[in-house]
Amino acid sequence: MKFVLFNCHAEQFKHTLHNNVNTLLKIALASLLVLSINVGHAIELRLDDAVKLAHANDPWLQQSGFIEQAMLSKSEAVATLPSPSISLALANLPTDGFATNQEPMTQLKTSISQMLPRGDSANIQRQQLSILAQQQPLLRYDRQAQVAKMVSQLWLEAFRADASMALIRKNQALFEQLREIVNANYMSALRKTRQQDILRAELELMRIEDKLLSLKTSRNENIFGLIRWLSANDSNYSLDIDEVTLPATLPSSLPLSSALLLTLDQLAPDQLAQQLSRHPYLQSFDKRYAAGQTAVTLAEQKYQPQWGFNASYGYRRDDQIGNSRADFVSLGVSVDLPIFTQKNIDSEVSAAVNEAYAIETEKRLVTRQFMAETNASIEKIKQLKARRLVYEAQILLQMEQQSQAALTAFTSDDGDFGEVVRARIMQLNGELDALNINIDLFKEFANLRYYLAVVSHDEAVTPRLNMQFSQDESTSK
Repeated sequence: MKFVLFNCHAEQFKHTLHNNVNTLLKIALASLLVLSINVGHAIELRLDDAVKLAHANDPWLQQSGFIEQAMLSKSEAVATLPSPSISLALANLPTDGFATNQEPMTQLKTSISQMLPRGDSANIQRQQLSILAQQQPLLRYDRQAQVAKMVSQLWLEAFRADASMALIRKNQALFEQLREIVNANYMSALRKTRQQDILRAELELMRIEDKLLSLKTSRNENIFGLIRWLSANDSNYSLDIDEVTLPATLPSSLPLSSALLLTLDQLAPDQLAQQLSRHPYLQSFDKRYAAGQTAVTLAEQKYQPQWGFNASYGYRRDDQIGNSRADFVSLGVSVDLPIFTQKNIDSEVSAAVNEAYAIETEKRLVTRQFMAETNASIEKIKQLKARRLVYEAQILLQMEQQSQAALTAFTSDDGDFGEVVRARIMQLNGELDALNINIDLFKEFANLRYYLAVVSHDEAVTPRLNMQFSQDESTSK
C-alpha cells in the first residue's frame, strides 16, 4: 500500500495524516485476518470485519488517490508559462563572397520569444483541475459506502443459507425419529400405520437432503462473492471457502433506531432531498458542475487575443577597413486576433454550457432515484417489522402448538401420520419465514444505510454513516 500526500498545504495535511492513520489500521486488521487464514485456521467472519477487510483490500480506493494526485499535479503544471523560444541566425550574408564584414547589414542574430496564455486561461484551467481533484475524496466516500452495502448483502445471504441449513438439520433429526417410529409401528402391526406412511417419511427426508444441497450451493456462491471483495491477492485468493465460517446469530441490534426511521418517514419531500443532498455521490455532482462552469469560462477565454513578446540582438563585425559597426537590438509584440474562428469558439462555449446543464440534470435524476429508493426501504422496513412482530407473538407459537398436538395424537393412535408431517413441515416453513424476515430486514437496513451516508470533513477517507444502535431492536433470536 502506497500513501500519497496529495499536497503540501497545511490545511490539507491534517486530512492526509488522518487518511494514512485510518489506512494503516485497516491494513493491520487485514493482515491479521489474512495471516490467520494462511496458517490454515478457520476464522469466524463477522459482518463488521468483512466490511473493514473489503475496504482495506479495495484497489479502487488506491486508484482514486492516484487520480487525485494526478489532477493536482496537472493543476500545478498548467499554471506555468509555456517555454520561451530561442533562435540563432546569420542574417543578410552576401552571396558574392560570403564575407561577414563585407556588408553593413550582415549580423549574427540571436532572439528570444515568449507567448502568454490566452486571457486568464492558465489560472482557470488550474482551478478546473483542482475542482476535479476535490471530487475524488467524495467518490471514495461513496465507494466505501457501496462496498459496505454489497458486502453486507453477500454476508447476509450466506448467513441466510447457514441459518436455514441449521433449522432444517434440526428438523431432519425429528423426521428420522418419525421414520423409525413409523417403521416400528408398521412392523408390529399394533397401530394404524400404512405403507404409504413409510414412503411419506422417506420422501420428506429426501426432500430435506435436496433442500440442504440447494442451500449449500447458495452459501458457497455468496462466500465466493465475499472472497472476491476480501482477498488481497488478485491472482490467488488468500481466503478459502472451507476456512470461512459465519457467526451463529445476527448482530444483536438493528443498525437504525425506530426514532430515526420515524423521523425519516415524516420528512417532507424537500426535507428528504436536503438530507440526501449530503450524500457523497450527490456532492460529487456539485464538484463536476463547478468544473463544468469553469469549462464554460475557459472556453470563453478563446475570445481573448493571445499576446507574445520577442527580443533580438544582432552582432555586426567591423568593416573591412577596421571601422566599428554598432550592434542592433530589436523588441516586438505579437497578438493574434480570433476573428475567423468566432463561429468555432461560439460552438465550444455552447457545448460547455450544455455539458454543465447536463451534469445538473443528472444530479436531479439521481436525487429522485435516491428519494424513491429511500422511501421504498423505509416502507419495507416498517412492513417487515410488523410481520416479525406477528410471527414472534402469534404465528410461531400457534404452529408449534399445532405440531405438538398432531404428534401427540399420532403417538396415542388417535391421529394420522400425514397430519403430523404436514404440521411439522408447516412449523419448519414458519421458522424459515421468520428467519427470512430478519434477514430481509437487515438487507433493507444495509440499503438504507447507504443512502444515509454523509460526508464528514474531519474524516479523510471513511464515510460517516447515519447509524444509531438501539437496544430495543434486538434480533438475536
